[in-house]
Amino acid sequence: MNGNLLQGWSGEVGWANYQFGVPAGTNTFDWRYVKDAFGNSGLDAAFIDNLELPLVAPSLRLSNTTATGFQVQFQGSSPQSVRIQGSTDLTAWQTLATTNLANGAVFQFTDPQAPNYPFRFYRAVSP
Repeated sequence: MNGNLLQGWSGEVGWANYQFGVPAGTNTFDWRYVKDAFGNSGLDAAFIDNLELPLVAPSLRLSNTTATGFQVQFQGSSPQSVRIQGSTDLTAWQTLATTNLANGAVFQFTDPQAPNYPFRFYRAVSP
């Protein structure tokens, strides 16, 4: 914890919405309730509700499909390894290609073996 206090309250405070910017990287959030020495009025408690911490999850988008391939576009905060896998039964998957993609990068995949299969299913997998 770096000790940067973002907000503090004292006394009885009604429900309210608060929003704080969070820098990129690993962050630690810490909420503390300290009982004062001035008596026992009110609930002597603090409540936090509906905490929203939006995560930037990586996503893969497939586009420009053809009979033998497609494009994979990666969106994410850091580069990731992406595996293109193929299957003829949606149960057994075989890795056909592996690439590293940065945010916004597009990878063109073409399967030279596609004509050998009457049906071939594909998926893009990122850890």
